[in-house]
Amino acid sequence: MALQHLIAHRIHKPAPTTPCEIRLRTDEIRRDGKAEELCRELKNTYIRKGGKHYGAFSDDTAGYPLSAWIREWLEERMPFLSLAQKIASHLQLHIDKSDTPLDNTLLIFYERIEAGDGLYIILLDHTSGQYFDGDMELCDSRYLDTQSIHLAAKIKTAEFLSGANQSYLSILKWRGEKELSDAFTEAMGLSNKIDTGADTSEFLDLITDYTSALPEDVAKETRRSAVEFCLQQDKAGLPVQMEELAEHISIPEQPHFTHFARTTQPEIKNEWIPDKTQLKNYVRISGRDEQLSMSFASACLGNTVFYDAESDSLTIRNIPTALKSRLMEHLKKSLPSE
Repeated sequence: MALQHLIAHRIHKPAPTTPCEIRLRTDEIRRDGKAEELCRELKNTYIRKGGKHYGAFSDDTAGYPLSAWIREWLEERMPFLSLAQKIASHLQLHIDKSDTPLDNTLLIFYERIEAGDGLYIILLDHTSGQYFDGDMELCDSRYLDTQSIHLAAKIKTAEFLSGANQSYLSILKWRGEKELSDAFTEAMGLSNKIDTGADTSEFLDLITDYTSALPEDVAKETRRSAVEFCLQQDKAGLPVQMEELAEHISIPEQPHFTHFARTTQPEIKNEWIPDKTQLKNYVRISGRDEQLSMSFASACLGNTVFYDAESDSLTIRNIPTALKSRLMEHLKKSLPSE
């Protein structure tokens, strides 16, 4: 069974001025099919969520003790139950600094899989619903919202212990509640934050340089394949590794991508975490306002879509059939009847 440990505690702050309370569970949750399914759903939701922050734990273990506790547990000097209770109490102290009311379940679980072990810390919301019981009476229900995680963290435990890289800690922050989000991040002790946008931009510049001397159709397909590979890695919650990407996009009779990268950008990283927004913008150009929304493949620019900066105008040729049909219908309706 991939799931090794699972426990839940309640964190409750009923009003901005009231102290934060916790209700600690005194034993772990039984690891069965339901528990496995719950953790699988939460993990998949966490992976899909964009805008995560990556980095490492602060070296200041006195001010940010979470890393020291996790190391003690991993080295079997502390039981998981004690670790989970310490995390809950530590989070309680930081949430007390916030004026944001909440009533959440703190779910902590640890899994071992081939892709890498992971410790997840998730503040889980509840949602309400209604149902008819056996007597067809309408009843209220309260259940876990596994599809809308706002605050969570993941620690890649093997990488944390080995120090192999400095991106073993990832945190999902809540844009809608800055105070609470800051309190959660402070409790986790995130430091050495990685700029995934800069790393992805550097990689895209490299892809552009690598394909610049290729025939246009080959260059477009290579860029598309590179972005597709990176998006697949992001969807799986994995970093992009130079060697794997090179095997995916290197072109016969051209310098191997790894060799090209090392000779043109010797400082580029061997692996990086992709920024999904930048990747999509690389192959698609889009924008919108209150009256207009537009999106097209970047390969269309200069081919079927032309932009004139002086007149700030866009000319589109070979309009899609469905759009052309709608335009014709609209023109017919707007023409005055004879």
